[in-house]
Amino acid sequence: MVAAAQRAEAAGIDLVVAYDHYPKPARPEALHGLTMLGAIAVATERVQIGTLVARIGVVPDQVLISQIRTAARLAGPGRFIAGLGVGDHLSDDEDEALGITRPSLDERFARLEVVATTLRSHGIDVWIGSRSRRGAALSAAVGAGRNLWDPTDQQLAEAVLEADGRPITWGAQVEVTTDDGVAALAEKLAALADMKVAYAIAAPTKAGAPDAAEQVMRSKKLAGLP
Repeated sequence: MVAAAQRAEAAGIDLVVAYDHYPKPARPEALHGLTMLGAIAVATERVQIGTLVARIGVVPDQVLISQIRTAARLAGPGRFIAGLGVGDHLSDDEDEALGITRPSLDERFARLEVVATTLRSHGIDVWIGSRSRRGAALSAAVGAGRNLWDPTDQQLAEAVLEADGRPITWGAQVEVTTDDGVAALAEKLAALADMKVAYAIAAPTKAGAPDAAEQVMRSKKLAGLP
């Protein structure tokens, strides 16, 4: 993962993110996201790094805040983005296997607001990862950016329209192992740029492939973006 981040930086990628998941039978390669970001922070110089997303309720809030502040300090000023979220049912099996009992959704959203506000008070950029109206309202309340993972065109358009200057970002898994895949991503990136989306988080299906970053940058070039 460190080597992949270094290749991404060399290729011109703007941001490298890590998810907040743990090993399970279908995902034995998973490594702890914030620990890995610490390694990436000291192994790179320019590329921004961040969580997408760190989930509320996996660890105590003050532990999460401390972990993120540590990674941000290792990265240096302006390089870290704290993507935060409340998690969903896709993590149920993983949490059960790890003995994690998540609080209610209401409590997780309340704690998310506190964590986001605290991190912003320390000068750390925050994105709220959510497609829901509740996530949109919280993003506006704390003045944070917002990430929509694999949203519909309508969801993304509404988010951009109501952003009021806050960054709206898009993310999805992409296929860039073929020329058709590269061309499809280029078309998507051009459309996102036209919509004034701040960041496109492209997760290649073979993220660790030696040419993954170069293929993503090839799509960006085809889209006519700087």
